[in-house]
Amino acid sequence: MKIKFYKIFILIILLSFCSTPIIKQERNSSFYRIEHYKTKRTPKGILLQFDPISFSIDTLEKHWIPFWLKENYEVVQIIQNEKRFLSSQEVDVILKDIQENNSLSSKKIILTGISLGGITILDYLNEKENIEGISRVVVIGTGWDYAYSGNLFYENHDLLNKKIKDIKNFKFLSYKKYLEENYNKPFIEDFFIPNVSIEKKKVKYLGNHRLPMLIVVGKIDPFSPEDSMIPFIKNYQQCSFKTLLNRCYYIEASRANFFDKDYNHFDLFLYDDVVDDLYQDMNEWIRKEF
Repeated sequence: MKIKFYKIFILIILLSFCSTPIIKQERNSSFYRIEHYKTKRTPKGILLQFDPISFSIDTLEKHWIPFWLKENYEVVQIIQNEKRFLSSQEVDVILKDIQENNSLSSKKIILTGISLGGITILDYLNEKENIEGISRVVVIGTGWDYAYSGNLFYENHDLLNKKIKDIKNFKFLSYKKYLEENYNKPFIEDFFIPNVSIEKKKVKYLGNHRLPMLIVVGKIDPFSPEDSMIPFIKNYQQCSFKTLLNRCYYIEASRANFFDKDYNHFDLFLYDDVVDDLYQDMNEWIRKEF
């Protein structure tokens, strides 16, 4: 009986280290709130990630957030009260709040853009000549210049400024079907797709930042096609397609680059083998000394 008791005690301790921390709401603001995923140890850094805007946060709770917690990074999710793209001044307010938030255990901030939330990050970098307090930038599943044809928004302007339940577009509906059939996970019908600019963007400071930057896109992503990143890639002197050069790493998730498959948008977060196929390499890049 004594041996069994010790086994149960050890099991309880192990489970306490392996379990995913509970989401804790840290602070409310006039235009955003924070949800904070904590680690039990002193973290290596903080993934400060911006609201994907048009899909549920629990999509990230399958693989994305558990992976970074296991690797001992805290995750701070910025959730916007309104479904829109934030101004650079608003991002400044958020960064200041985070940097002054005493409940955070690390000052190493990895600025992270998820899906459409990444547009906020890229626009911010394009407007700011100097940025302090950020150690890395990671953008995944994000397009930037949607004036390039071939993406769902450029071809179908009727998708913009609408709730998902009101969209009748055939291509969009077929994409919803793909999500449901492959991952048994529907869109949230009341989610709102904000207005995406289809005017060509002028590269100002985006190509000049010395911050280490990681860009990940899916090969067959209709929402965030790699073509929409061309203006940035062309203007970023230390970066080229699918090549690791110093600070910038551009990844196209495709069979051509030895991935399991040609990734769609939600494959980046829901595909069962995405941790081994993609996230491990992303972690190695974040840990790299530049």
